[in-house]
Amino acid sequence: MENLDLTAVARMGLILAHLLAFAAAFAAVAFGDFAIFRRRRVDTELLTKAANGVTLALTALWITGFAVILLDTRLDLAVLWSKPKLLAKLSIVGLLTLNGIALHRWAFPLFSQPQDDPHRAAFLPAVLGAVSATTWTFAAFVGVGKAVAPALGYSGFMALYAFSVAVGVWVSLTYVRPRLAAQMLPPEPVHTILELHTRQVLGPVGMDYLHGQGIQSADIATDPVAAVGRIGAALENLAPEAREQFDRLAHATLRKHDLLQAA
Repeated sequence: MENLDLTAVARMGLILAHLLAFAAAFAAVAFGDFAIFRRRRVDTELLTKAANGVTLALTALWITGFAVILLDTRLDLAVLWSKPKLLAKLSIVGLLTLNGIALHRWAFPLFSQPQDDPHRAAFLPAVLGAVSATTWTFAAFVGVGKAVAPALGYSGFMALYAFSVAVGVWVSLTYVRPRLAAQMLPPEPVHTILELHTRQVLGPVGMDYLHGQGIQSADIATDPVAAVGRIGAALENLAPEAREQFDRLAHATLRKHDLLQAA
């Protein structure tokens, strides 16, 4: 016990905390991606929670990382400059922090409401998201890159990082941006969908039948919930099975638009 190096023990604890914070950050990023891509619309509530989790984890990474640097170098600039891997990691995490701020301030708010030009609006989230994913992965690479540090040096690490970001952005703009744009489309009006359901059940003459029953398109647009009941009653007189099919489709639509409670 008397030979126990308290500084080494403290460093070990900080490294463990650093690794746990990194794992927590990766988990939060995964939840953020899940919030964005699991449905047709972004789950902004889950995205906000995930973003807050990333912020906390990144803060923990800075605190534990700085503490390890303090133990190892005593903030001696000469020692710092002699460690290209450490300098690269500081640069990468600094860029990661700035990119995270940009995501929170400019990209995530775009998901809170439909966009008039979804393809254009999806550009910034696609780019910043690619930078984020690439930077987190590259930070892990730098963390375990001791074996290649002498060969790469600081400039080699940063050049490889720049190349990785360029590839990540290209992939994101090509494959991810269209998906993001689709999630930013203005929702189709409820009355339009309900009219489509009527045609699905009765065929092309569906709306003509409703008009003959005194149900106009304006009625559906004004109060879609009440219109569902009126359409159902009209279909009941025509064919009960048609009403069952329509109710199933209409209730799914109302649920998607948060109107089922009112129904």
